[in-house]
Order: sequence, then C-alpha cells, then structure tokens
Amino acid sequence: MKLEPLLILATSTLLTIHLSAHQGGHGYPPKVWLVDEKPIAAEFVKYENQKVFLMDAAHQLTTPDLSAFSEKEQDWILKTHQRLL
Repeated sequence: MKLEPLLILATSTLLTIHLSAHQGGHGYPPKVWLVDEKPIAAEFVKYENQKVFLMDAAHQLTTPDLSAFSEKEQDWILKTHQRLL
C-alpha cells in the first residue's frame, strides 16, 4: 500500500475539520455593541476580570471594561457569563 494517498486523505480531512471548527465563531451572533457610546460590530467571546472580550470580523480582539456598556448590555453579558460557567 502506498503512503501518498493515505497522507493526502489525512491532510484534507484535518484541513476540513479545522476550517469547519471556525466557521460558526464562538456561538454568539455578531452584533453592534455601544462601547462608551461608540459602535463596535463584534461577537461576544467571554467576560473575565471586569473585562468583556469582543472579536470583530477581522478577528481583532477588543477588551473594554464592563462599565463601558449600557445597563441592558451589562445584564446580557453577566447572564451569558453565568451560563458559560
């Protein structure tokens, strides 16, 4: 048995798994957040140590303080954080 076809199959399978793992993001749809009254289009990643981790479409991470969000958004962030624990 030749190893080349097996190696090609294994490589393509791993590449497919890797790409599909990142297709859906972190499970929360992107939205426009108002951070210090400035809009940021990003998806929620996590909340830790009074910081909210948001990732934009270019995969740039932003970490504003929780206090930079509206009361409604703070409530959503804290509830979502509790569900993730």
